[in-house]
Amino acid sequence: MDTDPRSAGTGRGAITADGCAVEVYLLLPPLGEAELISAAVPAGGSVLDLGCGTGRIARGLVERGYDVVGVDQSAEMLAHAADIATVHAPIAGLDLGRRFYAVLLASNLLNTPDDAERRAILATTARHLEPGGVVLAQWHPPEWFDTASDGAGGALGALRVE
Repeated sequence: MDTDPRSAGTGRGAITADGCAVEVYLLLPPLGEAELISAAVPAGGSVLDLGCGTGRIARGLVERGYDVVGVDQSAEMLAHAADIATVHAPIAGLDLGRRFYAVLLASNLLNTPDDAERRAILATTARHLEPGGVVLAQWHPPEWFDTASDGAGGALGALRVE
């Protein structure tokens, strides 16, 4: 994913190529994702976390006994996920040579405005999914982004986003 000047982030610390401030992601608390995923994935199952960032969700799954591999194109994000198995690579075109019972898609992967990029990410998802496996995608209603971008803000746990 190339840097898009419209999504360039600001703030202290590292900013990823897609405009994310690493320090913000370090502040995000678990929001029950591991519990939701555990309800859909058999105990001890394999999980591919695409766009894992700092490992916030993957870490909770590893603690519950899942075989998790996290993928992110940001070395700065992955530096904070050293306690889990990770791969530093772009997601579009990724081929790990194995399949997983569950593939997780972070919301930014589905919300990319580039149709070709989105198709490539979905192809990566399909390539890594076991027959009978599940794709679990994070999704925010479009209205959430509208309120966050117009100054009204939004919340992710205790973190306020403006």
